[in-house]
Amino acid sequence: MHVDFLPGEKIPLEVCDSAGHGSTSSVDIVKCRRIKLARKLTYLTPRTNEKMLLKEVQALQKLRHAHAVQLIGTYRQGRKFAALLYPVADLDLAAYLDEARYMSDAKDDWVDNTWMSGHERVHQDVLSKGSLCLVSALRYVHERGVKHMDVKPANILLKKYKAEEAHSNNRAYKLYICDFSIAQALNPDEQSQTETYFGSTPIYASPEVAAEGFHGRASDIFSLGCVLLEMATVFSGLTVESLKKHIQSNLQCRYYHNNLDRVGPWIYTLENMKVNNKVILAMLEENPEKRPSLVGQLGATNIINLECLHHHDPPDLFEEDLASTAT
Repeated sequence: MHVDFLPGEKIPLEVCDSAGHGSTSSVDIVKCRRIKLARKLTYLTPRTNEKMLLKEVQALQKLRHAHAVQLIGTYRQGRKFAALLYPVADLDLAAYLDEARYMSDAKDDWVDNTWMSGHERVHQDVLSKGSLCLVSALRYVHERGVKHMDVKPANILLKKYKAEEAHSNNRAYKLYICDFSIAQALNPDEQSQTETYFGSTPIYASPEVAAEGFHGRASDIFSLGCVLLEMATVFSGLTVESLKKHIQSNLQCRYYHNNLDRVGPWIYTLENMKVNNKVILAMLEENPEKRPSLVGQLGATNIINLECLHHHDPPDLFEEDLASTAT
């Protein structure tokens, strides 16, 4: 659903908190009829292709997956374009991976008989099982003709299960891929390969995106491979910082696509998650044609067990949450 508001017209949302901002956009937490949503505000420019923008928004609104953030609706007011997203998360994967090192001293402090029995159990949930959830979500998105264009830990959200849900399914957090890019519609001429690699974060960008700015589904697979490599590193008791120091070939370059020859020796020292290290290494192939297709090889063969596709978690439906607040 898209709504156009007149300048000065009151937006029927209650602003609760700020969640961050960049040079051209900001994110805050708002309430819509007592339901919390994340609102991403972007300023439109004369280069904005509004027809393409609304077409992409319509495609994103149809996505319904247990591990993909839902685009509930959009609105425009003057130069401001807002996307409303559900659900609101507790933290992102980048923060989780960074904070994991501080959990090592707490291993023996967790109560064994509770659903949060220790950081090892949480790691098994978030990292090992979570790796399947992310592959499943990106596979679903690709099947529907959508490219993410900026897969990175900061665009993967974690939300704590409610206590009763956590106890019943033995899981602490649920993962969501978010921030599916509409950058091409917003800024069709912005193709800088020095800062953003046309919508991608440089460190996780694929070789072809870095070299040519071309972003296909195989580029998403490479970026997800980088994320899974970091997850496997932390799952094995190491830090992302130690990984980056290992692959760094010189002081100026810590991008994965420039140091692929150093990834193999590192990954084979790690423990296997549900998505095993052999698959992750294949996702990091320099040649995009040699990377496994999420829609093809990974979905149709036994390379990995996509058990998350049959997970009992349904998508978090905004409509159901909205109905529950009315009772």
